[in-house]
Amino acid sequence: VTAEPSDNHYHFHDNRILPPHVDAETAKAEGWWFKPDYIFNELNVNSAISSPKHDESVEYDPARPEDTYTIKGYCYTGGGRRLTRAEVSLDAGTTWRLCTLNRPEHPTCYGRHWCWAFWSYEVPRKELAGAAQLCCRAWDESN
Repeated sequence: VTAEPSDNHYHFHDNRILPPHVDAETAKAEGWWFKPDYIFNELNVNSAISSPKHDESVEYDPARPEDTYTIKGYCYTGGGRRLTRAEVSLDAGTTWRLCTLNRPEHPTCYGRHWCWAFWSYEVPRKELAGAAQLCCRAWDESN
């Protein structure tokens, strides 16, 4: 424990969430890396879909109604909290389906979790073909 924040390279250049208009050059030139307001310690739960990719076409063959597609994504949170649940919606958030959650990390010796988790949901391609909009959400142990 120290009286001052760490001056480690990663503390300043990895543990930040900068505004969308700030690229690496702007951050360096204008000192954004060192503004304490943009460090992330306590994060809200975040989740994202990685498959299907944006604008990806997923083929569906009506002659093979048993074919499935695995929707995949990831989630993360702050404060060392454990991710507990992820869900996906095929109808823009009207209904939700529980995903399989893969947590590749074991807790630290202090019981903290610092790694992203990965989620997946296998869906019949027929249902995916009729999906209005895909959405995802996740929870951590604070809920």
